[in-house]
Amino acid sequence: MPDYLGDLIVGVNANWEVDIWNKLHNAKDAEVDRYLSTIEGKNFVLSNLIAEVANSYYELLSLDYQLDIVKQNIALQKNALEVVKVQKQAARATELAVQKFEAEVKSTESREFEILQGIKETENRINFLLARYPQPIARLQADFMNSTLAPISTGVPSQLLANRPDIRQAELELAASKLDVKVARAQFYPSFDISAVVGLNAFNPSYLVKLPESLIASGRRPGRAVNK
Repeated sequence: MPDYLGDLIVGVNANWEVDIWNKLHNAKDAEVDRYLSTIEGKNFVLSNLIAEVANSYYELLSLDYQLDIVKQNIALQKNALEVVKVQKQAARATELAVQKFEAEVKSTESREFEILQGIKETENRINFLLARYPQPIARLQADFMNSTLAPISTGVPSQLLANRPDIRQAELELAASKLDVKVARAQFYPSFDISAVVGLNAFNPSYLVKLPESLIASGRRPGRAVNK
C-alpha cells in the first residue's frame, strides 16, 4: 500500500457558481414569491375568520330582535287568553277557544326557548372563533331594522378581485412556478464554477503546524508532503 494514503489533510474548500443564466437569481425570486404567497394565505384565513365573526354577530343581533318580537307576542296572547277566559265565564266563549289560545301561548313560548338556545349557540360560536372561554357577547342595543352599514365602494370588478388574498396567493404561486420552469431549463445549460482550497497536508501529525512546508492551496492536488 502506498504510504501517501496515510497523509493527513486539513483544509477548507469553497465553491462558487457564476450565475450566467440567472438560474440562482430566478430560484431566489421563486422562493420569495412562495413566501409571499404564504403571507397571502394567512391573510385569506384571517379574512374568512373576520367575516365569520361579523356574520355571527349580526345573526346574534337578528336573534335579539326576534326575541323582542316573540316576547311582545307572548304578552299579547296572554292578554287575549285572559279575555277569552272572562268571555267563557260570561258564556260568550267555549272551552275550545280557551284551549286554542293556551296552545298558541305554549307554541310561542317554545319559539322563545328556541331563540334563546340559538342566541347561546351563536355566542359560543363567536367565542370559539375568538379562541376564548364561553362568555356573553356585548352588542349594541340599537334598532336592528334601522341600523345602517358603512357604504361600500364598488369600483372596477377586476380591481376588487385583485384585492382578494386568495387570488393574490394564486398569482404568486403561478409566478413561482414560472420561475421554476426557467430554473429547470437553466439546469441543462453549461455552468461556470470557481473553487478554492486552502489547507494543510502532512504524512505526520507533527508536521501539520510547520509552515509553509505543509501548506496547500487551490490548484494543487493533495499528495505526499515533503517536510525537512
